[in-house]
Amino acid sequence: MKKSRSMRLFSGAAVVSTLAASALAFVGTGANPAGAAGKKFTVGFVVGAEADPFFQSMYVGASKEAKALGINLIWSGDPVDYSPATQLPIIQQVLAQKPNALVVAPTDTKALNSVMASAVKQGIPVFNVDSGSSVQSNITAWVTGNNVQGGQAAADALAAALKYKTACTKAHKCTVAVGVSSVTTSTDAARLLGFNQELKKKYPNITALNPVVSQSQPSVA
Repeated sequence: MKKSRSMRLFSGAAVVSTLAASALAFVGTGANPAGAAGKKFTVGFVVGAEADPFFQSMYVGASKEAKALGINLIWSGDPVDYSPATQLPIIQQVLAQKPNALVVAPTDTKALNSVMASAVKQGIPVFNVDSGSSVQSNITAWVTGNNVQGGQAAADALAAALKYKTACTKAHKCTVAVGVSSVTTSTDAARLLGFNQELKKKYPNITALNPVVSQSQPSVA
């Protein structure tokens, strides 16, 4: 697969944009963005790799919703690297600006739990968008899709493209390569789970190789 965010449940930029807008709208709901003292409500929004078209689409929705709600949006993320090692200090930098709320698309289910817990201790509610944290007790809300179902749909589409019934037989199995952005994010893990479940259930004559991890780098994918 050539896309850096392969097996993605969200197939169109408009859908991804709406996902981000929904997250921001949820943050603003009942929060009185203008504030009692007339101060502008500030939301930190930290993604994985900003250069990834997926997150660029997310920015479109988030910035549009922020403008509509009168929210000051702090949009941040590493320019190209998709990893918890680069995302952690960026979250810390955003928290240092004392936002009223924090939205994070975690690059790892566990590595960022401590910094999100720290935000909660500071009285800053934390929201997840797309990918999620393994400790949801620290998360006010998680806006995402059914990623297991997305993986299943990818398997069905792949089988159709391969003409499974005629091309993939017990004697001559089909072998496929699977590309993901990361194996440490909840979204990609769920998509892989759904994909492999569907192959086992409906397409036993397709063998999937170990996933190729791109870390949102098109050149790697």
